[in-house]
Amino acid sequence: MNNRWGAGATNAGPIAQGASTSIHICKVRNRFLLTTSAVSLACDQGKEIYMSISSQPTGPFYGLKRIFTIDDMFQGHSPFFYLPVAHPEFINEQNELLVTYSINGYEPCVSACVKGRAIPDHYRPKAIRVPLDMINLK
Repeated sequence: MNNRWGAGATNAGPIAQGASTSIHICKVRNRFLLTTSAVSLACDQGKEIYMSISSQPTGPFYGLKRIFTIDDMFQGHSPFFYLPVAHPEFINEQNELLVTYSINGYEPCVSACVKGRAIPDHYRPKAIRVPLDMINLK
């Protein structure tokens, strides 16, 4: 890794290691924060949200730390979720970072519809607060 932005895609390289369906990078105070999650493509799969910090937006990002485990359950199953995003513009007075993610239902474990109607609580954005000192950003 050369930790520099490049003009061409042929010079692209990894900035972190792991398996995920999405990553999000933003600046929080004087560091760069990578937010990602365990792979979740259906019910009862990955439930963890992770974060890592770097001094540069290009990384390296080391030491992913689990900051939250999705606790939503329905009929004994955990949901498919995706896209955890940190929102540093909403750090509150308690120095907590707002993080959102999206629940995308419990299929194929549980049907998305009951009597022809969708269950609205099974497809919606959710939010948590993460103390900055938990991710070494205080």
